[in-house]
Amino acid sequence: MGLKTNSLFLVLFVGVALGQDIWGDSEETNPTEYGTTKAPSNLPITGPSCIVKGQRGTCVESRAYCKTPHTGADAVTWRSSTKDTRCPGSSICCKDSDVVPLGSSSTSTTSTTSTPSPTHTIRTSSTAPPVGCGIRNKNIFDRGNAKVTLARFGEFPWTVAVYEINDDGTETYSSVGSLIHPRVVLTIGNRFDRGGRFRIRAGDWNLVYRQERLLHQEREVESMVVHEMYNSGSGAYDVGLLFLAADVTPDKHINYACLPNSNEAPPPSTKCLASGWGRAALDQPLQQTQKMVELPVVERSSCQTKIRTGLKNEYYSLDASMMCAGGAGQDTCQGDGGAPLVCPYPGQTERYYQAGIVSWGVGCQKKGLPGVYADVAHLRDWIDRNVKAKGYTTNHYTP
Repeated sequence: MGLKTNSLFLVLFVGVALGQDIWGDSEETNPTEYGTTKAPSNLPITGPSCIVKGQRGTCVESRAYCKTPHTGADAVTWRSSTKDTRCPGSSICCKDSDVVPLGSSSTSTTSTTSTPSPTHTIRTSSTAPPVGCGIRNKNIFDRGNAKVTLARFGEFPWTVAVYEINDDGTETYSSVGSLIHPRVVLTIGNRFDRGGRFRIRAGDWNLVYRQERLLHQEREVESMVVHEMYNSGSGAYDVGLLFLAADVTPDKHINYACLPNSNEAPPPSTKCLASGWGRAALDQPLQQTQKMVELPVVERSSCQTKIRTGLKNEYYSLDASMMCAGGAGQDTCQGDGGAPLVCPYPGQTERYYQAGIVSWGVGCQKKGLPGVYADVAHLRDWIDRNVKAKGYTTNHYTP
């Protein structure tokens, strides 16, 4: 299925959210409240650099780690800003020359525990993972009294962040994916059909904060494959697989998504969940903390009618490789492309299967306009075929 005019192509890629987010304008909460290290309490935050009184500084956990504590405008609550002047939560910006070294007698503890490097940490498993795929960790760490719908730390253990590696070795946030095998991430096709170098983070929650209780694992992408029928104009068959250079080790906060069989698409009105780090709205920055949104599945013909209205194109046809969810004011948005849409197995309260992959939509969060997702049930045979072609088993994502 192809679109008939160039103008509609532009609508899909300007007004359309090819990678979507969650939730409207929101207030980020203190990362120390959600899954981050509370003991030992003597570790300064290995957060972003910052600027204090015109000088380069470092974000530290409290004034106990700064010889000359700064207050007022220099101790800013980090919301969704990515500016260097901000520090996470209640931490403060301290001039680099004033940071108190760990283990100093000026602190209240003699702990010699070293601060994790600002570069990403690869760790081994700390405990046996949940049995089987698709287990949602509702109680791994409490969500607390959040003012927005944050995912709990480790709540969606299959959700991974994908980064593109730049020519100078730095990385740029790219999209989202789901872990379905120790070496395989399921994601969209439209970020990877042009090649490039990528790496993934499994088990991450706040993409900047570095003191989470259980650290994430980072792996390089060795190769990737995009569906041979992927259409960049219509968004049809928007699916890809990332093959990793080394295994991801399951842990409390890292596990595999379950995938449905080809006949297991969720019925209309099923309440499903999406998780990701995308924008709150098209004019908002990317989110730092993983969030979640509940989205009802929308029946195909009803979705097609709504999308036709949104596109102002009465001839638009929803491809067989697509499904729809949302439309009640909550939505995913740019930056959430590739994020998993998971639905509960009937009769099970903790196990979910991935029904969709965040693909596109007409804008974001427009009431009455559902988001469009790649239909995983329709794509299951293609996924299996490519996983097996690498010599891997499908057991990890089959309940």
